[in-house]
Amino acid sequence: MLPLTTRYELQLQREVSAILQPYFTSDSLVEKCLEYASTQEHIMDFTKMRAMSSLFCMMNQSVRQIHLYNSSHQDFPLDPDAIERFITKSLIYSIIWAFTGDAKLKIRYELGEYMRSITTIPLPSANAQIPVVDYEVTMNGEWSLWAVKVPRMDVETHKVAAPDAVVPTLDTVRHEALLATWLAEHKPLVLCGPPGSGKTMTLLSALRALPDMEVVGLNFSSATTPELLLKTFDHYCEYRKTPNGVVLSPVQVSKVQNYFRLHAELYELILKSIYNWVFN
Repeated sequence: MLPLTTRYELQLQREVSAILQPYFTSDSLVEKCLEYASTQEHIMDFTKMRAMSSLFCMMNQSVRQIHLYNSSHQDFPLDPDAIERFITKSLIYSIIWAFTGDAKLKIRYELGEYMRSITTIPLPSANAQIPVVDYEVTMNGEWSLWAVKVPRMDVETHKVAAPDAVVPTLDTVRHEALLATWLAEHKPLVLCGPPGSGKTMTLLSALRALPDMEVVGLNFSSATTPELLLKTFDHYCEYRKTPNGVVLSPVQVSKVQNYFRLHAELYELILKSIYNWVFN
């Protein structure tokens, strides 16, 4: 018999799969948005494979959030209606960033409005000044402005010019949440932006907010040598003998992230219905 936790995880995955399946069928929300996004201008070459992979990563994070919430609220877990509200609205949020995350902000605005015209999923009230992309989804399945999560911060005068000082804004808060999603999935990512736009500071801020990760900065230049890299790793790792040979591994085992992996069944049915048009 499966442990209780495993049975709960499988049940949750089946519930989410059943909720999402109608939105992944032919000529449904996901396919229409994918086709729409493919006609837009992107910083990187757009591929349906990468877009769908990004979407699944973000939906994995949504399921993980439910799992963590219910684990810490065992007396009052999310009921099926709340799960459906959260998952369907998270799908809207995820589509915007998975399909047009590498496009201009204007295109993300337009994708949000396009979805307003083709879906019955409740969206934020139409407002020319506040587009869909400026909202996140709360655990009770309601839309909430990202702006309310921007903390007030008083910077001391002598720290204004500090290179590691990050003043929270709508974009930094939103981008850090997105970075956390990719980091939780152990996925590579590329941050695009002109010099001085805050790529490094945003990434470091997101990494420092994760208690199970330790930041090790590596700067590559013409003077970088293998010996210099190994010397840097020596501060955080140690050599260990394993069946596969000698490896470098973190000194603190707690820093090795243990994350909730979704069972393959979660998207098995979905993939069957979209296989032909995603991989052709």
